[in-house]
Amino acid sequence: MLVLLAPATSVAADDLVLQAREQRPWSLPADLERVAIADPGVADIVMLRGQRQALLVGKMPGTTTLLLWHRRQAEPQRLTVRVQSAVQGAASTGGNDLVFTQQDQQGLLQGSTDSVLSHMQEQRTAAMALGKDGVLADTSTISSGGVVQVEVKVVEFNKTAMKQIGINFQNRNGGFAYGFARPGTGLPGNTGVLPGMKEGNVSNEAVSPISSAFRLVFGSTKGLWNADV
Repeated sequence: MLVLLAPATSVAADDLVLQAREQRPWSLPADLERVAIADPGVADIVMLRGQRQALLVGKMPGTTTLLLWHRRQAEPQRLTVRVQSAVQGAASTGGNDLVFTQQDQQGLLQGSTDSVLSHMQEQRTAAMALGKDGVLADTSTISSGGVVQVEVKVVEFNKTAMKQIGINFQNRNGGFAYGFARPGTGLPGNTGVLPGMKEGNVSNEAVSPISSAFRLVFGSTKGLWNADV
């Protein structure tokens, strides 16, 4: 959302933003001859006596146009006046580039943000401002950076089923070991050490072939890795 700072300061060249029911002093330009506002129901300007002072008054959320006629200029200066609710004002500090404008019970959300959460919050804020009978047109976009979605699945292994396909896991002194054999032949059971492996280091013994199956044994004990292929 756009925010109006100090008297007649605008974030865009020709935009002024007020909150509903806000009254803000404004020093009129020295060469100003005439002033008019298109929709006094949204915002109004009240001239004060002396020293070319006026009050900008926000009445209800919406957008209107303020016309300023300067001396020796045929065409008036046009300022867009946006009046927002207190809820919109609170949401304007979200740090995104989304802009919500409202006219009566119709609203427009436009701009871009890189956060899905910010977009959802702005949508909820707009819906609250419009009320249950309001209509919101959302043309805003969510610009995604380099987002990678990772899906993690936890699988529980059945030791009996694994042995049937030729894979055998064993727990050894806080570590583990596993080996592969031809499906159906299995590996020796809970012997503490798999064939061809010694505790804590790589065995120099050959792994006996199991019915011509390929031979592969890995293990880890107390931080040491063993392998025999």
